[in-house]
Amino acid sequence: MKGLSKTAKRILVAMVVIIAIMAAVVGAFLLTAQRFVVVSDAAWSLVMPKKEFSRMRFALARKWHRLIILQPDASELGDSQSLESFIYDLNDEVGDGVVLFGPLASSKIVEYNVKASSILEKAAVYGIYGTESPLFDATFVPNPGSGWERAASAVAKKVSSMSQNIAIVSDSKGSVYNEAIMSQFQDKMVSAYINEDPSRLFVSNTIQEMNRLGIVLGMCPHLEGFYNVFTMDETISWIVDYRYSTIVPSKQLYGTVLPDLSGLAKTIPLKKEALRTEVSGGTLDLEFKYDGK
Repeated sequence: MKGLSKTAKRILVAMVVIIAIMAAVVGAFLLTAQRFVVVSDAAWSLVMPKKEFSRMRFALARKWHRLIILQPDASELGDSQSLESFIYDLNDEVGDGVVLFGPLASSKIVEYNVKASSILEKAAVYGIYGTESPLFDATFVPNPGSGWERAASAVAKKVSSMSQNIAIVSDSKGSVYNEAIMSQFQDKMVSAYINEDPSRLFVSNTIQEMNRLGIVLGMCPHLEGFYNVFTMDETISWIVDYRYSTIVPSKQLYGTVLPDLSGLAKTIPLKKEALRTEVSGGTLDLEFKYDGK
């Protein structure tokens, strides 16, 4: 430090102390924080935004929990014995922390009837599945409707002042969200196109009608197999279910509706005992949110 002024020396010493404190805190966190393991898969990791996992990581860190994301090989989910072995090995990874099985792993657990909550005796065990399953301590049931209502509310605030119409493009599965979407807009601002009887002409007819009406923003909750609707006209932007986010050209992707994992992390019971007493009926809503322009 020779040649430095007293003020510079004080600043340097303070910086060293701050860095040392931060390193100590990080070290203590890595050594002592409870573990929160998310069992993902290649497809889910691809479509879930990295920033949402980052938000989840931060929310858990505030509760002194460390997020760990695991992605098992296809062979580890390929049969009941391999799946049971993979889950059993999680005991060493998670201890009495938390395990959240993603959609694919959860569906395999149900398909093979593997009692994950019993194999992981100390951990709080959650699945993501369409209905309650006794194979988990509790099941998150996806509620995309909450996200589509939020998306419509956000978009309505922008387009109402411009008298800009929008379109809902979906199949019969996606049409269940039409009412929640339309309720956020003024009358006659929303045109719905539903592919109830799958037709090869649906996409071209829908795009032609949207062009005729001057519609440049579409919302698509669900449209299995007719993905060329996103690429047929580059002047149309789209808000889509997060699973379609990699199909829509990036310049046309206006927003996505996705699981609110960071919100989940803020409210989820983190102990097995608390989970069993606090969660009524064994199910929790997995709320969705809107992430867009």
